[in-house]
Amino acid sequence: MSHTPPEGTDEPTPLVNFDPPVEETPGAAGETEAALTDQDQKVEINVAPQPTWFMRTVFPGLEAVGWMVGTLIAIFTGSIAAAIVVSVVWIVAHPNSEFSPTIIEQQVMLPALVGSQVFLIGFAALGVFVRFGTKFPRTLGLRGLSLGHLLVVLGLTLPVQFLAHAWSSLASGLLESVGITISSQEYMEQMQQVLGAGPLVIMWLLMAVCPAVGEELVFRGIIGNTLVRNWGAWWGVLATSVLFGVIHLIPIQAIAVIPLGMAMHYVYLMTKSFWAPVLLHLANNSLALLMMEATGELTAAEAESLEEPLSGGILAASLLTAACLFGILWQTRRLSGSASAVEVDDAAHIDTVTGGEGKLTSNPATPMTYLAAAVSLAGVGVLTYLMIME
Repeated sequence: MSHTPPEGTDEPTPLVNFDPPVEETPGAAGETEAALTDQDQKVEINVAPQPTWFMRTVFPGLEAVGWMVGTLIAIFTGSIAAAIVVSVVWIVAHPNSEFSPTIIEQQVMLPALVGSQVFLIGFAALGVFVRFGTKFPRTLGLRGLSLGHLLVVLGLTLPVQFLAHAWSSLASGLLESVGITISSQEYMEQMQQVLGAGPLVIMWLLMAVCPAVGEELVFRGIIGNTLVRNWGAWWGVLATSVLFGVIHLIPIQAIAVIPLGMAMHYVYLMTKSFWAPVLLHLANNSLALLMMEATGELTAAEAESLEEPLSGGILAASLLTAACLFGILWQTRRLSGSASAVEVDDAAHIDTVTGGEGKLTSNPATPMTYLAAAVSLAGVGVLTYLMIME
């Protein structure tokens, strides 16, 4: 039916809707309502609920402690399993020999260390895959280090270790003032005994390389990423470093490695590369291993002198060198990437660097950066000279 305007008017002819009528079939309304209901349900399912206070604060801490305890269990399980296997094999191979716990201890020391490190790396690798799935390369930041960052991380080895020693001496003194005595003599004797269980190259692999990879996967990779994302950088790094100290069990060693853990986490946040803390960890363990090897050749008086507090010159040079190197890392930090939950925004001009996971941005070097690098180089030289002279 069409509408005709009255004669003598300028009313335009309205547009006629020629869309065909919709034919309703039985059950069409019900099917439409069902489809809408399904769609509404899908929308509700896709909307993720906000995490509760418990899930943001308490649960990440419990999860971190769980990973730490699981790591300890894996280490002890590996060492005990290897020790049992070697003991049984030795007893079967020497049926007529008199059983001696001392001989068995000597025989199982190296295999037990191998078993502990194999289980550590296996547990850490499995944990990373379970926690992050196939996205673990990007989450961890498995990208290469620039040459500048690599040199800075290596340059931090000496000053950070000296500062950790100074912190350990200070903490031991404070504990002794309240009646708690912690001596490193027993720890050094145990490490000397372990170090003599095999060739130096093998012990380097077991006591430096394997812990650097396995422990960093757990503490900077799983625990650190989780705590920093939920608690922020300050509390996350502090809690991760404390747990990193606790896992070493021996009190004097646990106290000493807390600042080392904080330094490792700092280089991780600044470079957003998992290999930065691994490199610092490896360099620190390697240096400690060489120092223990040298200590075994020193006289008792010379070895005891190593436990004394640092001189003022070494402490001052360590503080200045570490401050300059940390400043260089901050100035040239990477501003994007998902190697950690902390992302640093900066309004300054940035350089674009191609990384393993797409493009990364970093602050450009400034004249102050080069000045800090020169001071750091001089500081490392001074530290090396003072260490040799003392």
